[in-house]
Amino acid sequence: MDADPRVDALMHLQTRQYAKARELLQGALAQNPTDGDALILLAQTEASVGNLAEAERYARMATGDAGTATRAAAFAALSRVIGLDGTRAAEARDAATAAVQLEPEEWSHRAKLAAALTDLRDFPAAEAQAMAAIQLAPADPGERAQALVALSRVYLADPAQRQRGYRVMRDAAALDPTDPSLQQQVLTAQFTAGHRAEAIATALSSLRVMPTAVVPPLLARLSVYLLLRRVLGWLLLVAFVVPLLFFGIIGNLGGDSAALEQNPAVIVRAGAFVGLIGFALVLTGVLRPLADRSVSRAVWRFARRSALAWFDGILIALAVLSYLTGLAVPLLFVPAVPLPFLLMLVAWIVHGWGGLAFRVPSAATLLAQQNR
Repeated sequence: MDADPRVDALMHLQTRQYAKARELLQGALAQNPTDGDALILLAQTEASVGNLAEAERYARMATGDAGTATRAAAFAALSRVIGLDGTRAAEARDAATAAVQLEPEEWSHRAKLAAALTDLRDFPAAEAQAMAAIQLAPADPGERAQALVALSRVYLADPAQRQRGYRVMRDAAALDPTDPSLQQQVLTAQFTAGHRAEAIATALSSLRVMPTAVVPPLLARLSVYLLLRRVLGWLLLVAFVVPLLFFGIIGNLGGDSAALEQNPAVIVRAGAFVGLIGFALVLTGVLRPLADRSVSRAVWRFARRSALAWFDGILIALAVLSYLTGLAVPLLFVPAVPLPFLLMLVAWIVHGWGGLAFRVPSAATLLAQQNR
């Protein structure tokens, strides 16, 4: 008995051998052009390499299959393909709804409907479908993990629920810790929920398992950028408040015999001391996750490759040096207190310009690059 080419094609699809999968499926369709299962697999293959127009064409052809389960799977595949477009969420919802109506007990159709509703920002309805997917999912850890991923994505898309989404994603990864794709899902959840340093560490561990993956280094670089942006924002605030407080307010107390004129060394030293304390509190607070050595090593690995990170670090070091100089020789270097504000302002502006270099690819492009 000859082997079923669809089974072999599925194996090639799962191992990312897309050219071989396409060749087998096209051969199967040459024998039976209306084979719904082959059309669905071919749609998935084309979507995996970013050919969304072809993927949609094959998925729509499969929706005419006579079998209910195959038609439902075709509508589910169509929903996924259309959802990758990013501008056709309503069409994706309609396709996923058709899949659920045809096969209401299949958890994966509910998960795709939840994704489409999430894109439409209908979070209550999306949550309900994701919860139904979890209830219908079988006991297999891999499938239950994917059902939890569907719920996590709903929460992550809602700014008010992102921390909850991150926790659900961690629960999903715990069900199947050997699945590298789940680790990338955790990475995305960490990034979305604002856990930048942890996201960089997860990106590094993902790259050790999948060295050619595109998403981890992209999100790691973005995480480094946003982590430094948060640091610079708080340091800029400290550097602005300190000279305003000591030179603009305290230094002018006393009327004609202002404190700055009477005791300039005391004012400069006090300002420099408070500035150093403020910088220390900001760096300790924002960079607290770096206390974990695995996290700090991962952050260093990605940060050291960024010219912007080096530039920011140098200006921060110069600001600290300015405060230290103010403490040591206040009368010789009176600008020690206001100078850090100028340095942090320059760092903030340049950092903002540097952010223009980041270009996040579309969902289809990311998927195609990730699966190569």
